[in-house]
Amino acid sequence: MQYNIKLVTEWARDKRLVEESNDALRSQFIKGVEEGGEIFDAILNRDKDELIDAIGDRLVVTTIECLNAGLDPIDYIKRVRHPNFYNHKSFNEAVITSDALKVACEYGAAQGRLARAVAKQQPIDKPLTELILILNRLATLLCVDIGECYRIAYTVIRDRTGSTVDGVFVKDE
Repeated sequence: MQYNIKLVTEWARDKRLVEESNDALRSQFIKGVEEGGEIFDAILNRDKDELIDAIGDRLVVTTIECLNAGLDPIDYIKRVRHPNFYNHKSFNEAVITSDALKVACEYGAAQGRLARAVAKQQPIDKPLTELILILNRLATLLCVDIGECYRIAYTVIRDRTGSTVDGVFVKDE
């Protein structure tokens, strides 16, 4: 996955999304909340393809958040491997469990703690690590490979055209 992190980093720099400032971090955080909403929608709609897309997009945003906070995304994203101790055989089986709801709520709470750090201009390394670990636990629970989510997200964005507006990339329609 490190190879994709470098490619996403290059893409973000090319799109002028990397700037070590709290304004840039805040812009990407808002984008991350949007992607988090898509994760919740995918779970509620029991849509595995949408979940894969949303997790991958959230990891792209996480990469950019790291860069804007002066953190090396490789040091944070590479931590996302989580042992699979769930016994679910498929997404459709797992998404209807109370475990899925519980871990999704934990993700939402972690997003809130990251928001607090961004709003108070505090270091984001610990809340970001927590968010990544919970995101990976959610992916593992729902029988989704988080590395594959990241790879697919990069494949989708790499040739995308658009412009950067207030620190967020807006794709051409």
